Amino acid sequence: MKDCIEEMAVVFALHGQGKADSPLRTVLAVPLGDILVMPSAVKRTKAEASVKVVSVFPKNKSGVPSINAVTILVDGETGEPKAMISGGALTAIRTGAVSGLSCRYLARDGAETLGIVGAGGMAYQQVNGVVSALPSIKKVRIFSLEAAK
Repeated sequence: MKDCIEEMAVVFALHGQGKADSPLRTVLAVPLGDILVMPSAVKRTKAEASVKVVSVFPKNKSGVPSINAVTILVDGETGEPKAMISGGALTAIRTGAVSGLSCRYLARDGAETLGIVGAGGMAYQQVNGVVSALPSIKKVRIFSLEAAK
């Protein structure tokens, strides 16, 4: 997670320098849901690109996830696909890293308590990201509408 936090700091800096492009997502509406397409490209020593595809089908039957995603990494110079990664896992890690990075700059020095609203799929990586960035955290409080979570 610490490596991911540092990587997000680099990518945000590149974005600020105009070296990262992340156009608005395209939404393809289909009868039972939506398919989202999210491309991005970063220009470092060599170009790097990715495309994330997310399907959101809220009426799926029990046991079938309503949100599914995959991220494809593409060589920005040759166009070759280099990796296909679970979009859900990657998104959770990235979101946790961004939370950790933001808390690095916005949290009070020596903060000891972290509050999390929601205990869903992102909660674990949110805690992981903040605790990785703020080693002073000693207590985590989680609020969830579902007591079991």
